[in-house]
Amino acid sequence: GDLPQFDHALNAVLLVSHIALKQGDKVGVKSFGGTDRWLPPVKGGHAMPVILNHLYDYQTTSAPSDFAAAVEQLMARQRRRALVVVLTNLRGEDGKELIGALEVLKTRHLVMLASLKEKTVEDSATHSVEVFPGALRFLAADRYRSERREILAALGMRGILALDSTAQEFAVALANRYLDVKTAGKI
Repeated sequence: GDLPQFDHALNAVLLVSHIALKQGDKVGVKSFGGTDRWLPPVKGGHAMPVILNHLYDYQTTSAPSDFAAAVEQLMARQRRRALVVVLTNLRGEDGKELIGALEVLKTRHLVMLASLKEKTVEDSATHSVEVFPGALRFLAADRYRSERREILAALGMRGILALDSTAQEFAVALANRYLDVKTAGKI
């Protein structure tokens, strides 16, 4: 759409934060992958402006995400059990490190991986193939999607919640998933 994926992710964080605060929950934010910052969990009527002030200058970087280091830092800072939502753009090469890191996180927390699907990949997989470059694009998109499905299935088998949604649907899908978890009494 008109917004970068990162902005869709921030919108999702803000929507879920607003809903969680209205539900009486605390909300904290840990960023990693170039910008390592921590906002300890906050609660109450003053919390939304605190979250907005914390997030307003977040930027994307080209630095790789170190999931293991981020989990280690979060485990040291967040001692009480919590729903931890990891927002990412899942890639096949992240699989082994990501699964291992989320398994460690799961020893104390309820964990959800929320991944943004790339619309261009989804579109490539559904367009008709008429020329060789189109066939290559289709096969690459199919491989990319297959790797993501394998990682998501592996996470599900380990009891880690997963959400995989396009950017345009991401905020509402994540909010609904949070409400489902809350309604089920898992947090």
